[in-house]
Amino acid sequence: MSNLSRKQREIAERHNRFLTIGRSLLEEAGFQHLSMDRVAELAEYSKGTIYQHFNCKEELLGQLCVHSTQRLQALTQRAFEHSGPYRERVLAFVIAHDVYRTDRVEDMRLMRYFLTDPVLEKLSPKTLERYRSLQRDMINSLKRLVDDAIEAGDLPAPRSTSADIVVAVWSLIHGAEALRSRALPPAELGACRTGVAVVEMVERLLDGLKWVSPTANNTVSHESTTQRVERLKNALFTHKLPAAQ
Repeated sequence: MSNLSRKQREIAERHNRFLTIGRSLLEEAGFQHLSMDRVAELAEYSKGTIYQHFNCKEELLGQLCVHSTQRLQALTQRAFEHSGPYRERVLAFVIAHDVYRTDRVEDMRLMRYFLTDPVLEKLSPKTLERYRSLQRDMINSLKRLVDDAIEAGDLPAPRSTSADIVVAVWSLIHGAEALRSRALPPAELGACRTGVAVVEMVERLLDGLKWVSPTANNTVSHESTTQRVERLKNALFTHKLPAAQ
């Protein structure tokens, strides 16, 4: 921001103030009670000024969720940069989502408002494309990891494509997220540690593909799923979650 003019800095600071107020209103009362009038009142600006930044309350929510997705992407990047075997990096990618979901409960609540047709239809093309670009970046990074594992011989050339494998892993992650947002939580089904359960199912998926890790030592390869989850959390995700860029 150092290259911005004074006026540009003031506009950016005002924009962030509106986002902060909007987020607070969403967390306190939910999307149905968010209004541009209320944001303007709390920010002590005219409603016309608010509309210079956001054409509707859906756009304000969308920008907040883009910031949330940036944080998630930065967290998953730690998984891809992990020095362990390819398979372990896939598991770390799954664990990153669970860590984020646990530590950023309100972000996940905002995403549930965001990922509905009435909201998505009102987003500006720029905001919608930014969100989709972040999602594509995560998916493509995971696909490259699978492709690298095949090339290295960790994963025998499967009958399924690398894209199919990514979709399967992605579906397990987001299926668990969908369950958490429903009236019947996984705990009532007996799944008290949903994050570990999802990692366990990904492990079984990779076992079925005969994905091995020749570079892994015996201690790592014989860990229980719970031990593996805790070790990777401690190694990669215990320090401060990344801020939105």
